[in-house]
Amino acid sequence: MDYKYELVKNDDHLPIKLILHTSDKQIFIPRHWHENVEISYVLAGKIDQIL
Repeated sequence: MDYKYELVKNDDHLPIKLILHTSDKQIFIPRHWHENVEISYVLAGKIDQIL
């Protein structure tokens, strides 16, 4: 398996990185790893697969 390393840079004021996705289109995010916990929270719709 081929995994990419994602470098996560936190905001100086908050110890988190927040990414808001607002698209209704289905997108593919390649497998990746980093030293942080990643949480996906769905407000509407669904996530079909998280591998």
